[in-house]
Amino acid sequence: MPNHFLFQSQVTDMGGTSNRLLQADNPRDRKKRNDKEYRARCREDQKRQKEELEKLAVENARMKDENESLVKERVAVLSPNLESAAIEINQLRSESQSLKRNSDNQRILVHALTEKLDSQNKLRSLHDEVARLRQNVTQDPRMQEKKKLTEELLRLENENRLLELQNQAYCMMIQNDGDPRGDEADQALPAGLL
Repeated sequence: MPNHFLFQSQVTDMGGTSNRLLQADNPRDRKKRNDKEYRARCREDQKRQKEELEKLAVENARMKDENESLVKERVAVLSPNLESAAIEINQLRSESQSLKRNSDNQRILVHALTEKLDSQNKLRSLHDEVARLRQNVTQDPRMQEKKKLTEELLRLENENRLLELQNQAYCMMIQNDGDPRGDEADQALPAGLL
């Protein structure tokens, strides 16, 4: 076989190969052919990339639409839930504050009632102590005598004050005897003092 004939294996569009007998070209023709094949491959690559880009753009647009619809659906579903949750939170907060106020008021009331109960218990205890002491006094003859003496002392002190008042009244009457209005002075004194 002469040197100027070469076999070249070439890939076809169908995926197979064909062996063609080529004549030996000069380098210039070979470069042209290689450049032409390269440009054809580039055009094919660009065409394939463009188709892929178009597919991806369509898919991207579909996904954007789906995303927007999901966001709208989420907002539509969650907004009422969030609003009702906010209302419920405000109601619970209000109830909590009301319960806290009631609790504080009840704590103050319990404290006041406890103090009152304590004071009543102390008063009852004192009354019981007085009653017990009175029983002891009535049973002890010395205490009975002391009680009688105390009562006698109080009676004598009252009588002494009454006598002092009568004495003062008599002194005033004596002084008024020299006064021309003596009868009126007697009327000014209380009846019990005369």
